[in-house]
Amino acid sequence: MLGTLHKIKNIMKKETIASITTPIGEGGIGVIQVSGPDSLEIVNAVFKGKRLRDLRKVESKRLYYGDIYSNGSTVDEVIVNVLREQDSFTGEDLVEVNCHGGILAVKKTLECVVSAGAKEAHWEELASRSLSNNTIDSIQEEALLEIPGAKTK
Repeated sequence: MLGTLHKIKNIMKKETIASITTPIGEGGIGVIQVSGPDSLEIVNAVFKGKRLRDLRKVESKRLYYGDIYSNGSTVDEVIVNVLREQDSFTGEDLVEVNCHGGILAVKKTLECVVSAGAKEAHWEELASRSLSNNTIDSIQEEALLEIPGAKTK
């Protein structure tokens, strides 16, 4: 049984996932997080920076402005935040794509990332990766799971 769990964790680690991490249609900004070994390559395939040529060569913890493209057409204007594995809460390379918060913009942006090679996943999978990579504890994981639906005044 323990060997099976170890294999499952290794498979999960190798797959690059994308998840909407904000409530859809409830805010001015929607966030899609892409985590895993191919996150930079996947987002780079659909992102064209205003002054940036290659997202894979950028520094961690920096913001980059540009557009998400699909079939040569702009899907949305975005700001991308690159977090290398040592800086990311998942313990993997992570790219946050901040797009407009409307339902259509968020879904279309996610579709672009998935079509470039990411597996669509629920927010819980990102949090569980953090726990399995020992970047957070179970209490922090529980708090992370509450963020997407948190209410503000």
